[in-house]
Amino acid sequence: ADGFLSKAPLSRGALRLWWGAAGLASVLSLGTLTWLATHPTHANKSTQDFAGVLKAQRSPEEPIVMLDSYYFDLPFYARLTAPVTLVQPWDDPQLHRQDSQRKELADAGQFDKAAAADRLLLPDALPALLCGSATTWVLGPTSAQARYPFLEGATDMRHHNGATLWRVDRS
Repeated sequence: ADGFLSKAPLSRGALRLWWGAAGLASVLSLGTLTWLATHPTHANKSTQDFAGVLKAQRSPEEPIVMLDSYYFDLPFYARLTAPVTLVQPWDDPQLHRQDSQRKELADAGQFDKAAAADRLLLPDALPALLCGSATTWVLGPTSAQARYPFLEGATDMRHHNGATLWRVDRS
């Protein structure tokens, strides 16, 4: 029942094998970290490109509207100081039947109904919202143009991975 320290020292061959394995593990770990840093797994879903356009071209008083989905990283990357408006079919009876991003936002709206009434809008309310400001920024799936024909007259500022950022001028 001798302890680990009282055992005989490793042979020269065993010591080389141990150092070789440690060196290989270090090289593999460093290679993996380098690859992960240069190939982020979230790159296809990130809104960093959209945020760059907003930071460069948007005035702080110009509202931002998200269609169909809340892009959670956009407020962070764009350094937004005001909440965005989310346009979705909140009256969909299927909304509360399974856990989803939409359900979580709708449930949160129950705690502050006044804020929800301002920020969680039905699709029919979008045209009036866009008329309320000289310029509004809209982020949503590129396919949204089929449901909202007025987006065809908007300026396509950036599109990536099936999403588009439009600048909508009231005129």
